[in-house]
Amino acid sequence: MTDPDGPFVFILSWERPVYLWASLDSIFRRTQTPCRFVLVDNGSLDPLVREVIAGFQRRGMFHAVHLMETNEPGNLAAVLDDYLPQVGSHFVYMESDITIETPVEGCWLATLLELAEVDPLRAMIGSYCDPRDFPDIEGTRHLFPDMDDEAYLRLVKASSPERTLSVVPPAEPLISPFNPPGRLLLLRTEAIAPIGMRADAELHQTLVAQGWTTGIATAVRHRHLSLLHVFDEPAYDTAGRAVFFEQFSTAGAERAAPSTTPTAPEEGAAHPSPTRRSLFRRGS
Repeated sequence: MTDPDGPFVFILSWERPVYLWASLDSIFRRTQTPCRFVLVDNGSLDPLVREVIAGFQRRGMFHAVHLMETNEPGNLAAVLDDYLPQVGSHFVYMESDITIETPVEGCWLATLLELAEVDPLRAMIGSYCDPRDFPDIEGTRHLFPDMDDEAYLRLVKASSPERTLSVVPPAEPLISPFNPPGRLLLLRTEAIAPIGMRADAELHQTLVAQGWTTGIATAVRHRHLSLLHVFDEPAYDTAGRAVFFEQFSTAGAERAAPSTTPTAPEEGAAHPSPTRRSLFRRGS
């Protein structure tokens, strides 16, 4: 599985060991393209998290594992900065609350890389979320009689645009009805390096404003396990999660290198690369 020359796949994990096991098992089984998995656990306190990680280490899944002491938005930036000299033209960022549902005969990573090569301006490609895991907004309200409406609607992701997706994906290989969801992303290094990593919507908007393109790959599908929080993690702090990703964006944007506006290269010419200082900016 681990290839010293393969693309990097960075996995961010935090707590929820059941989701973590399901996610890593899915990724490990569904990846046929040689790559380098680097797991960053963001200060999990549940001892089962480390047991799960250790099991996949014994399988030989990881190129490296980084166990952070605290749950800080800048932790991932610190790790990724160290890997910058080794990162090639593309890398993957994913979170440990997804399972890959791509048909067995295909490889999700190969599919994303092929889509990225079609267009030199394609900087951000996400995967298609199975909408069947979205909780019924009215049907699960009785489970939270003491929760205010705002918190409940946030828990069930009532306003997520992914609720509008069809169970059967469109025939087009790439669609762009909204920003690619940030839980599984193939990213073009030369596009991300000057601006730093952001939360998904902000990253999409920043890239598009600079002339890059983004999309969602319909042939790469995932389940979003956090949609099941209403049953498995009813006390999950959704407000805290929102604050975390706001700080995640800040840590990515601070001290970013000056951005460059991309232009499509002439036929046979190399695409211009901006100066790369730091891939995911560390907060001050």
